Amino acid sequence: PPTHPGVRLSLVLASRRGGFQRLSFIRRFAGVTRMLSPYYGLYLVLGLVFRVTEAVIGLLKLDLVARALEAKFGNFIIGLNDSRPKEDAPTDSVSKTELDHLAKMVTFWWNKNGPAKMLHTFYQVRVPLVVEGLAETGRISKADISKPDSLKGVRILEAGCGGGVLAEDLARLGAYVVGVDPGTEMIDLAKRHLETDSADLKDRLEYHAITVEEHA
Repeated sequence: PPTHPGVRLSLVLASRRGGFQRLSFIRRFAGVTRMLSPYYGLYLVLGLVFRVTEAVIGLLKLDLVARALEAKFGNFIIGLNDSRPKEDAPTDSVSKTELDHLAKMVTFWWNKNGPAKMLHTFYQVRVPLVVEGLAETGRISKADISKPDSLKGVRILEAGCGGGVLAEDLARLGAYVVGVDPGTEMIDLAKRHLETDSADLKDRLEYHAITVEEHA
């Protein structure tokens, strides 16, 4: 039987298989807690504290993944362009150092079990965040978030698309995506993957080897 929201306390136990295992230990005492109505407020506060704590832990995990990706693949991937070397960028958003670094990864970029495995894992988290963000801004209906074509009719420009991992994921949800990247090796890779592995997305996904300034 359902219990009061305030008594759904949970303990965050040790991580197993990369996820948190929660143990609800109040439900069996629901009948007792209903009789302790003077303490309902306390249960409500404690329940809220546990939920906030879990949310913070989740955000910290996402931040750690992002930092690991930055260290592995360069800040170009996750949009932290402010930290690029000073000698690289007095006029535009292009970092020669990062382009050279990413060009070396063409051979394994789409290997989900290779050196880029963390990149693909990160995008599994990032795509739902993009969808939820568009819903919050009113670009899509919140009722459509869980639909397989939740981004249908949405036009997206991905600046710094690399080999097209995120671009394909967004297009697969129905969006029309334009990916731009100054790295010709990466754009060639993205086009090849689209042609050979994701041909069903060709009508709503295109790539251009240009900077975002040139596209604008």
